[in-house]
Amino acid sequence: MKTHKTVVALFVALAIMGGTAVSAAGAPRGVDASAKKKNFTVAFSLPTGANPFLKATSDALGAYVKHAGGQYKTTDAHLNPNQQIADIDQLVAEQVDAIALVAFDAKSVGPALRRAHDAGIKVFGVVFDINYDGAPPAAPVDGQVLDDRPQIAKDQAVYVNKRLHGKGQVAYIDFGFPVPALQFSQKAFSQDLDQYRGLDLVGTFKNPTDDTAGGRTQADDALTKYPDLNAIVAYNDTTALGAASAVSAADKTSDVVIVGAQLEPAGATAIKRGKLDASADNQPVVMGTELGKLIIAVVQGKPRSQWHKTVIVPAKFYDKSNIRDWVTWDRQIAAISKKK
Repeated sequence: MKTHKTVVALFVALAIMGGTAVSAAGAPRGVDASAKKKNFTVAFSLPTGANPFLKATSDALGAYVKHAGGQYKTTDAHLNPNQQIADIDQLVAEQVDAIALVAFDAKSVGPALRRAHDAGIKVFGVVFDINYDGAPPAAPVDGQVLDDRPQIAKDQAVYVNKRLHGKGQVAYIDFGFPVPALQFSQKAFSQDLDQYRGLDLVGTFKNPTDDTAGGRTQADDALTKYPDLNAIVAYNDTTALGAASAVSAADKTSDVVIVGAQLEPAGATAIKRGKLDASADNQPVVMGTELGKLIIAVVQGKPRSQWHKTVIVPAKFYDKSNIRDWVTWDRQIAAISKKK
């Protein structure tokens, strides 16, 4: 077993829950200068580097780690779960000081994480253990960062109800893989929408490619199957932008409300231009920063209470009325390198 402090930060697949809330105010603060006393390496195994939300989280974590005096690298599994497991094993073999990972399925990566734990590596997750009761995640994960998906689902339902004046047909576009966090989001949205008796969730469609093209195809299918559809809600902005393209092609832009999540720069631009109606901001830069804080706490040998926990990152909701208040990812990440 290694004698130096070693950490694995597990950033698990797009879903979120937790216990310690962080401030909802704007960009994250700078890194504690005392963190620079340690040199270490953090690696982030991405399930796909093409997802803007995941990339922003990774970039934020990287900025935090580098400013704290560490080195940072990433790997890309290209949506291949087996490759992701191989990546974890390889990074453990390289004896990096921290591994951050977004996993499709916590169970499938479990054996690899236990191997890391047996090697003396601490494991941290983002959306690993889907619970909002405030407890730390289940072993072998020691701590986690979660976004506030219950609030996001509620905000989406409230917005759709308001725009449709309490009556209409709604379709939901989910990811094509059974990601627990995203399944949680879809279920929460469905339950929140049920509170409005005049709204009918007519169907859930699956984007198999997690890109705009996949969102376009699924929205085309939804519009064909439900010609009187009034709203489309998507699990991320990439998919929502594809839906917006389908709605535009069908000449129904003024008839179908489109709501996204995981607000990204392209989504913010689309809201400003009236091509997308609204989106929830899961705050990926804040998530990456909070993940970095947990890692640094272990590297610095701080008390267990400072890293053995669940951190909830609050969500924000934007439409055309407030989208100009949104702070770009580049500006948020630049703020990480500034001292307090």
